[in-house]
Amino acid sequence: MLFLLFFNCATKETEEELDCCATSNTTPRATDVNFTGTLKIKETLTATYNWTDTDAGDKETNSVLKWYRSTDNNGANKTVISGASTKSYILKTEDGGKYISFEVTPNDGKNTGRTVESNLLGPVKNEQNIDPNCLDISNYPEISEFLKAGVVGGIPNSLQIATTLDTGADIQSAINTTSQNGGGIVLLNPGTYPITSTLYLKKNVVLKGANQQSVILESTIRSTWSQGKKNTVEFNNVTNAGIENLTILYKVDGIDPVDRLNWKDGGWCGDCFGNDPQGQNNLYVRQISINSNSSNCWVDGCKILKSGTDPILLAGSHNTLQNNFIDRCYNKGGGGNGYYDVRGSYNLIKKDTIKRLRHFAIQQGAKYNVVLNCYIEGDVNFHNKDAGNNLLENNKIFLPTWHGWDIFGTGGSQYGHKPPGPKNILFNNITNYKNREVRYAKTDVIYTFTTYGAPEETLWNKPACGTFYPTE
Repeated sequence: MLFLLFFNCATKETEEELDCCATSNTTPRATDVNFTGTLKIKETLTATYNWTDTDAGDKETNSVLKWYRSTDNNGANKTVISGASTKSYILKTEDGGKYISFEVTPNDGKNTGRTVESNLLGPVKNEQNIDPNCLDISNYPEISEFLKAGVVGGIPNSLQIATTLDTGADIQSAINTTSQNGGGIVLLNPGTYPITSTLYLKKNVVLKGANQQSVILESTIRSTWSQGKKNTVEFNNVTNAGIENLTILYKVDGIDPVDRLNWKDGGWCGDCFGNDPQGQNNLYVRQISINSNSSNCWVDGCKILKSGTDPILLAGSHNTLQNNFIDRCYNKGGGGNGYYDVRGSYNLIKKDTIKRLRHFAIQQGAKYNVVLNCYIEGDVNFHNKDAGNNLLENNKIFLPTWHGWDIFGTGGSQYGHKPPGPKNILFNNITNYKNREVRYAKTDVIYTFTTYGAPEETLWNKPACGTFYPTE
């Protein structure tokens, strides 16, 4: 009687069992599996391991490499990182706070060896480079809140181009399709793109220009005051979306905004701060609105020119606006027009250039917003009932000779405006009041508001390392 014995090699676990299954070829082995690199977003990790095979002439072929992220060092909620299949991996925004491991399944082209995983290392730090000696939390606990401002983990750099458009293409359709397919970059080739109705950004989509100067969204949207303000680009109930590297121009044939060429040009200009220039009463259109239900969005490296009314409404949370150039506005009169309008919380505004508007306004419940290293030709106005704990540090603020406000100011109770919130911090800004004098800018002196009017000089000690935002 003949007995046949079958082995299921797929169920074997030890190297010896796997070798037994190989009739003429031993299985390769991976040992000392590890990886090196700085555990910080945007840094590169590099995997290492020793690959061995006792068969002469066998070489590593088709080994399977994987990277994982987990929520703790025990491997909780471990998931494979999509697209990470080589020995190098660049840490992404979504890796922030996570634990990383690397895995190899060795192969010699004939047999597959046992899968080996490295230890979990973490947590991954975000992009902020914080000196612990500068975290003066005991004296200023709000520093820990300021450091939360902006897109959580920083603006992501891992999105890939999903589609490329030329002028005449349907931008909204491309945005919708890209979001439905999981997200990515909608890249605009050089050209002028007419915008006749609001563009709505969608989750996980970046609208990006190939070149800031030569990619122009030319808005001709119209709305009267009675119809309510409209928007050229709107983030409504959106997360993880952005606009990058393009120009948004509000086009009005035959009419220019009323203003002066530069901040030192002439005295008070009442006509500069009116509405409906030359009787044109349908220009109540913002360029960008990030609504209160949107978070972790960004505007980076854009030009925003000749807005109908407010160039930006920032009402959401944890958004970043940086490296933008904002200039001119048609409606700069009463009723809340011509504002760089900050109303949300935990937003980061840095390295923006802002010119020829009515106000850079902080109001309507705004709190824990950080304004850093900006250049502003205008006033900063805590206009109406902010919630306090907003930071302005290391900005250059030059008030034009033709403006009617102070460098830092508030709304007025006679107009129904509410006073500023508690402990807004103005620190180490460089100022020039109408080309006459410096105000509220003594080195290492902290200013704040206690009521309407001008900010007051405090006796508070400067924070450790001389900054409330110790990451730059």
